[in-house]
Amino acid sequence: LETKCACKGSCGALCQNRNLRLECCSNLCSVGPGCGNRKFSKSQYKSCIPFPAPGKGWGLKTLEDIEPGEFVIEYVGEVVDLEESVLRLQDEA
Repeated sequence: LETKCACKGSCGALCQNRNLRLECCSNLCSVGPGCGNRKFSKSQYKSCIPFPAPGKGWGLKTLEDIEPGEFVIEYVGEVVDLEESVLRLQDEA
């Protein structure tokens, strides 16, 4: 879903795409390269570190404060149950 951004000067709190939880598309944003609503495509993630989460595997915590609804980081991976994780560990052995 892509919508034309009608912002002037910057894409801030009133940006219709931001309010719809959509990132502005480079060719549809009226602001251009200075758009502030492209954190995903510009890889502007929060600083994070992995940590062992007892009984769960690994977790990720941020080193910065996060506002409600703020973009943190892209998740790439899958969640597997215990049975699947045991099978995968056996395959690696």
